[in-house]
Amino acid sequence: MTEILGGLETAGCQILTIPGSELISVNGELTISVVIARCHHTPDGSYRWRLRFDTSLQPDITIAVRMDAANKAPLDYYLLPRIDLRAGLRLLEREEAEVAALRDRLAERLDQARSGKLAEGTGADAIRRAFTRAKALQ
Repeated sequence: MTEILGGLETAGCQILTIPGSELISVNGELTISVVIARCHHTPDGSYRWRLRFDTSLQPDITIAVRMDAANKAPLDYYLLPRIDLRAGLRLLEREEAEVAALRDRLAERLDQARSGKLAEGTGADAIRRAFTRAKALQ
């Protein structure tokens, strides 16, 4: 959690913990929640990560932190918009190729954000535009 908040502050974001909840406000425009997905070893030797969301929080974005096999350090991170959340989500090892492609696209968008090439509107507006474009491509 400290690493995530520190990264946001380093990027110039104003961070505020919302009293009475587990939500974090970013620049007064976007709310985020952070969930930790611990690694579980299956009998066949593969790994699984189960994410559980508090859907009553209704953050704009949930940052899911997937832990390594020893559950000692973060393996990677997922940004999940509110629209994608269900009561739970399982991440399987075999989905890694899809996740890698998503990670590459997210890294590209982070580079755009760092360079100041940001879209107009709020975070919620940007999420809506992204989903509208993605839906049109299907």
